[in-house]
Amino acid sequence: LTNKEKQEFHKKTISGRDVYGGDGITPDETIKSIKLTKFQNKLLDQIFLFSVKLANGNIKGLENYKTSNQISFGHRINPGEFPITKEVFESFREFALKDTKSGITTNQIDNEVKFISERIRYNLASAKYGNISAQQVLVEQDAQILKAVDILPNAKELALSSRKFMMN
Repeated sequence: LTNKEKQEFHKKTISGRDVYGGDGITPDETIKSIKLTKFQNKLLDQIFLFSVKLANGNIKGLENYKTSNQISFGHRINPGEFPITKEVFESFREFALKDTKSGITTNQIDNEVKFISERIRYNLASAKYGNISAQQVLVEQDAQILKAVDILPNAKELALSSRKFMMN
């Protein structure tokens, strides 16, 4: 909307907060959603294939990551579950670099430690507990959700403020 159009649609809530019609609701706090890069998308297959081997206990020295064949639905995943240790990450790096056709380099992998680790955890959680429970791993790092939790206490203050104005 242009500034003139915004002025035409400018209103105030009963508590005095500015709102603008005609363009949807603009949130008080905006957080950009994270989009995967081309390289991160390229890594997803490698991460999945590695995670399958890891969950099946087929990576030497990391057999303790083996999950049972029966999914245990409805589990609450704690932050310490499925730790991505230095050994796990190095095993992934070795696994990914074996695929010479992919063109993936050591530097590219090392620049995506957080992303790779999160996705391996997600895949392990999915193998053991199912996709719905595994979403908890991704939520732990979601900037929009983390911000919402951070500002949630403000909602009570806003509601009380609105209630005061309604009473007057």
